[in-house]
Amino acid sequence: MRRPIPCLFPFAMVTVAACVVEAGTLEVGPGRKYARPSEAIGAAKDGDVVEIDSAGSYGGDVATIRANRLTVRGVGACRVKLPAEGHHAGGKAIWIAAGDDITVENIEFIGPIPLTNHPKAEEAGNIVLQSVAEARLADPARYDYRLEAGSPAIDKGVEPGKAGEISLVPEFQYVHPAKGEKRPDDGKIDVGAYEFAKGK
Repeated sequence: MRRPIPCLFPFAMVTVAACVVEAGTLEVGPGRKYARPSEAIGAAKDGDVVEIDSAGSYGGDVATIRANRLTVRGVGACRVKLPAEGHHAGGKAIWIAAGDDITVENIEFIGPIPLTNHPKAEEAGNIVLQSVAEARLADPARYDYRLEAGSPAIDKGVEPGKAGEISLVPEFQYVHPAKGEKRPDDGKIDVGAYEFAKGK
């Protein structure tokens, strides 16, 4: 009598662990790990996010951004202000962008020097002023950025051209809250989010 021979099929389970490097968030401001934006920017790795608290004071703080895919954003009750106060990075700018694919959000650069030395940056159509007051905005403290008569931004815009067959000339502008209106057109473009219109 023959006995059945059990067949054993060994299974080898191989687990492959994928190493995923998550982007870090570096916080700047009073009571945070970094007191100055330049400290966090210097410590940042590719893909990181630097968040700067608008409650801090960062006058004269300049930096060279070396990380790629870096996002630097202002957070808090108002826009972060970075006055140059006579300082510059490498004799060129408040921030020098040495990395690629850099995003800067909600930060106001103030000073008589170039904003950046990045070869892809376009400074034409921008106005560099010593202070926000010089821009002659209606009420920036309450986020009203309409131009007042005499603003240096009036008629200083640059024709943005086209994307394919689509004109990039702005046709509408924001009306608070969450509305829009036709942007006035006098044949010349103003710098900024709003076109100056007499009587408004």
